[in-house]
Amino acid sequence: MSVTQQKLMAVLRERVNDIVEGTRVPGYQRQLLEALSEIVFLEREHLEAATQIQKKVTDKAYALGTTLYSGGWKPA
Repeated sequence: MSVTQQKLMAVLRERVNDIVEGTRVPGYQRQLLEALSEIVFLEREHLEAATQIQKKVTDKAYALGTTLYSGGWKPA
């Protein structure tokens, strides 16, 4: 992982930790950080091999949204 990616992950981790989990569903912070980490990895993979990044990112976002919905979270 490059220095830039390490910095990005540090900032993402910091911002995710700022989220009050009680306003979401249990485990949301962990799941969000995992999804963001996977998206960063997919982006790096895309740059190296021209993968279908849009579909993969959409799938990750959809999975996270499904988790929120299943956990009973409703947007304000």
